[in-house]
Amino acid sequence: RIAHRDAGRRRGKSLAGRYTSEAQWRRFAPVEVLLQEVQALQFKLDALTQQLAVKSVHGLRADLEKYKAEQGLFSFDDMLEHVRLALAGPTGAVLIAALRARYRYAIVDEFQDTDRVQWDIFEKVFLNGDEQRLFVVGDPKQAIYSFRGADIEAYNLAKQRVRDVLLNYGEGKDCEPTRLEVNYRSRPELITAFNCLFKGERWFKDEEYRPVKPPPDDQLRSRLAKDEPGRAPLTAVALDEFRNATQARAAMARFVAAECAHLLGRSAKGPRLEMQQKGVTCELLQEDDLAVLVQRRAEGEIVLAALRLAGIPCSFYKKPGLWQSDEALHFATLLSALAGPLDLSALRKALLTRFLGLSAGELDRFEDSAGEAPAAPAARKGATGAPARGNAALERLEAWRALAAQRRWPAFFQALVEKSGVLAREIGQDDGDRRVANLLHIAEALQHEASTDNLDVVGLRERMRHFREERFEAGDEGNLQRIETDRPKVQVMTIHAAKGLEFPVVFLAGGFTAKKSDTYEPLKYHEGGHLVHDLRTQGIKEAKKKQQLEREAEESNLYYVALTRAMYKLYVPFFHLEKRNPEAPITTFIYKALAAALEALGDRVALLEVRSP
Repeated sequence: RIAHRDAGRRRGKSLAGRYTSEAQWRRFAPVEVLLQEVQALQFKLDALTQQLAVKSVHGLRADLEKYKAEQGLFSFDDMLEHVRLALAGPTGAVLIAALRARYRYAIVDEFQDTDRVQWDIFEKVFLNGDEQRLFVVGDPKQAIYSFRGADIEAYNLAKQRVRDVLLNYGEGKDCEPTRLEVNYRSRPELITAFNCLFKGERWFKDEEYRPVKPPPDDQLRSRLAKDEPGRAPLTAVALDEFRNATQARAAMARFVAAECAHLLGRSAKGPRLEMQQKGVTCELLQEDDLAVLVQRRAEGEIVLAALRLAGIPCSFYKKPGLWQSDEALHFATLLSALAGPLDLSALRKALLTRFLGLSAGELDRFEDSAGEAPAAPAARKGATGAPARGNAALERLEAWRALAAQRRWPAFFQALVEKSGVLAREIGQDDGDRRVANLLHIAEALQHEASTDNLDVVGLRERMRHFREERFEAGDEGNLQRIETDRPKVQVMTIHAAKGLEFPVVFLAGGFTAKKSDTYEPLKYHEGGHLVHDLRTQGIKEAKKKQQLEREAEESNLYYVALTRAMYKLYVPFFHLEKRNPEAPITTFIYKALAAALEALGDRVALLEVRSP
């Protein structure tokens, strides 16, 4: 108590200034002192809570390592870590010598997507070897994979270490990196627009953008042989009429559909663009020459709906979520009914699947006609309508159950997918190609699982449940939906999936809203060249600022990657809101960069206004 009173006296001078009289000071100052002491206690409690979290994390990691050692398991990250530890261990010199005897040169591409573990390995083996040569190729402006563990600080560290080594060898004049300054992908007019968009601090705050140039005319990879629309290579799609991001995003999707139809010549005699690759005959623009880039899958679904409404063939490139798709749900529902013949609820759901095809109304009428649960009625002579369809569905279900009981899996899946008529029914839907591709893909995967592991129907149901509940990493091949057909289609894809690709025509249709997370995530930022996972919840103002700056930098990189996929024509939303979505890419740095480009380049940038339908 004495300590508290003394603390109050010490704070008195700083608190007294808030009050107009000594009476007010004597009356309210103790309350303020108490509040400060409560805040201090809260801070200590928060620190204890975080200590518990840190100790729990360390304990879980130790338990995981013990479990993997006991079971003989290791991940891809473990493989890298084992190599790094081996190189630093007692026999590291022997391993380094063996690797140097086998490999003299190493070339690491996309080095901005590496991490400290990988860099440590290459540094020990190649950078520190007298006879070894190491080439690292990377562009920090394309660092967009931090969510996969890529660490841009590893790239920065590598650059510095290479410079240090060169200086030590007396080659200080050559310690600047070699820069690739020629863009062979995009047409010269589009390169001019890129240089205007990305220069200064509007786009990149930390990384200086260095202008690139096109190759000489005789080295151009391709050119436009026909350009009937005659629009500038860069088109800013003005969406000022719309009051919020949701309306603007939907309007952009409609514009994309209309412009795709226009470029493909749906209302004319054919495609309005004709391209000529060097040394190759001219090619007319096709659907798969057009790409629509979005940041999140939900944005892509809006564009797909608009394209389908306009009758334009389209697909989601490397679409994730095979095991979370509607087709997987129908498979899971049917397997549940087959594995639980006494579960009447599962049976009712199975009758509503695409494999058996009853509607909810037909199921109700079937049950009413039978006067009991749908499992009971046998086929009745002369039955028509819903009763007949219901009886036929039950007969098919029993036939499938018999095949599953005998583990005749090839015959089971052939009956399920080919003989049930589901493919013929599904192909007629708006997204029929996608539905059929998923049905065939899932059937093939499940047949492989059941046959390889000799599963019964209960085991197959559980395997299906595992697939549907498993958390797949982004881009995991096991959860990607296959391409539906070889027919050319407009490609809708995430920007991450588009990295490394190029398209004659590119539309940007994402980025209207800032990304928000509904779940708690610890702060993540770099400090002293190291990645920090900050679990604190108090006193984190500076930490939040560091994280935000790093996120903004990667978001700038992401949209730089998006725009530079274009070869001939690029369409970008031009939209700004003063009060709402202040951190969204489209309404912040992209808007500012487009505004500057429109002013600087004049009619070399097209401005198209989109109106409400």
